[in-house]
Amino acid sequence: SPSPSPSPSSKPSPSTTTTTRGGVSIRFEPCRREDLARVTTMERASYPADEAASAVSLEMRQREAGEFFMVARAVDSMDSSGEGARASDASGTAATERAALDADARSIVGYVCGTLASGDVLDESTMSSHDPSGDVLAIHSVCVDERFRRRGVAASALAHYVARWIVHDETQNENDDTTTTTTKVRRVRLLCKENLIPFYERYGGFALEGASAVEHGAETWFDMVLDLA
Repeated sequence: SPSPSPSPSSKPSPSTTTTTRGGVSIRFEPCRREDLARVTTMERASYPADEAASAVSLEMRQREAGEFFMVARAVDSMDSSGEGARASDASGTAATERAALDADARSIVGYVCGTLASGDVLDESTMSSHDPSGDVLAIHSVCVDERFRRRGVAASALAHYVARWIVHDETQNENDDTTTTTTKVRRVRLLCKENLIPFYERYGGFALEGASAVEHGAETWFDMVLDLA
């Protein structure tokens, strides 16, 4: 059956196109049900088997928390007149990127997804459920196709997601025609491995809280937090 329509207060941010520092033009859009096969393939290719989300989990996130499931679609694998294009040509990757896009009509090269939680501590339950009444957003995946890594896609996607994508509620003011916009999310949390702490600090504005008590896979995870309100 088709995914339910989002509620009036659950309006995904409009599509936005940007060019990463590596010359990849990408457009940020809501993940559609038909995108899940591609997303699932990327998830499995990017994470160890004991860490990757299952197809069922990804489907739940898209169905129940679609407003927080953003994909990055490549508009063009390179700017034909920019430095990124010349670097790609010189390294022999341009043809590979074009072939990758041609092989995948949807051109999804990355995604960020999360779900809401009512509690303020990330645990196994927050990784497998969505609480529509929650105000803490748990980010589960920041993933980029390996053929497009080290080109600024992940940095651009994360920065856009936390700064512009997170849904806002609009309230009509009774005394005039203006609207007041307030964030639906009070805090954003995620778990990451030690080597990615600087990435989330630099491009997402997250702060390190310390080692997490969550055991997910074989390695130690660290709690990162970003306060929005």
